[in-house]
Amino acid sequence: MIAGIDAWWRQARDEGRVAVIGAYALGKAQRIIANVDRGIGPILTHGAVEATNAVLRAQGLALLAFVCLLPVAASYAMFYLWPPQDRVNHGELIAPLALPSATLAGAAGQPALARDEVEGRWTLLVAGPAACDAVCERALYVSRQARLAQAKEMDRVARLRVLTDDGAVPAAAIAADEAHEDVRLARADAAWRASLQGAGLAEGGSGLFLVDPLGNLMMRYADASDTTAHARGVSKDLQRLLKYSALGRGGRQ
Repeated sequence: MIAGIDAWWRQARDEGRVAVIGAYALGKAQRIIANVDRGIGPILTHGAVEATNAVLRAQGLALLAFVCLLPVAASYAMFYLWPPQDRVNHGELIAPLALPSATLAGAAGQPALARDEVEGRWTLLVAGPAACDAVCERALYVSRQARLAQAKEMDRVARLRVLTDDGAVPAAAIAADEAHEDVRLARADAAWRASLQGAGLAEGGSGLFLVDPLGNLMMRYADASDTTAHARGVSKDLQRLLKYSALGRGGRQ
């Protein structure tokens, strides 16, 4: 850059023109003055720049060095004293994994679940055995609270419970499901179980996942005993996705 300024200034001198350059009065102007070829001609400064130069001359070059190094020092301080978070999402992002196209049998008296029911909206998917254990119950609660927290955008979020075994649904589990009346219930086939396990579901365990409007498993959530904080984290993930993604906007097509 300095070489370019020198060439431009030299050309202006040779053509009998005055070269005028603008720069910040503190820092930038002093860098230019210190680095250009002063043999090309005299350097005249604006009053604001000269006032700064006078202070620098009185204090020595240490002040100029401080001014130049301050941004670098500040950036290091921000990085090491307030390090950036590795991620802002609450859940763990996974490589998108498309759910199988098979239609699943309904459970607990609900109709069959077609593949297109998990398209067009963001879906909170709770997977696990028919006997809903404590992890399953917490996941259902968290998914309900996270969906309700979306308020007017709530219709862009669906809830689905997928049973991963062939066991009968106990009466207590049916009662728990009825308490979450907006949840679709279906029983996974072998392909669905394989996809869920590929996304991180433990054999015989329960888990909470997020499915995008294209029908891809894309985020999983670890179990947490503090369901209030957990629901808040899931809700924030949904809020960001609903805000910045056009997928699923306007509800399921």
